[in-house]
Amino acid sequence: LQFHGRLRDIFELAREQAVEFFVDFRVQRANIFFAPGWLNVKNGNGRVLFHNVGVEFDLQTASYEQIDDISASGGIANFYQPVLDLVINAEAPTGDALRVFRNTPVGQRFADVLGNLQDLDGHVSSEINIRLPLVSDVDKRRVNVKVDFKNAAARVPHWWLS
Repeated sequence: LQFHGRLRDIFELAREQAVEFFVDFRVQRANIFFAPGWLNVKNGNGRVLFHNVGVEFDLQTASYEQIDDISASGGIANFYQPVLDLVINAEAPTGDALRVFRNTPVGQRFADVLGNLQDLDGHVSSEINIRLPLVSDVDKRRVNVKVDFKNAAARVPHWWLS
């Protein structure tokens, strides 16, 4: 922990650029809560850095529902206008990736379609970029998902055709 400056309100001092507040630490086996309805991310290993009125993090490894090849980085640049920027990278066998997606609040809407997929094969890698304002300005929310299927295959025996 390093603090250089006067001992006053950290927000006021940061605004005046009259302080340097710095906390840098490593985390091991961290559990991270995202939102109601979502499971916790577990076994996060990486670094967290608080600098003045912001925070950055870089988890080299983490687990989500038995998918262990996950990394995540991001932060909140300014606690005055808190916006979480988050980048998540994951790779998993196709069956595991679809199972995990189906169990999320987003994926539950596609449970009927995903439930008909059989004989899943190959791997899925994904990059998820999230911008999430932590105040009422919901118009600036953004989620971008890139998915790469590597030799992925599935069989659909019943596709609702009569």
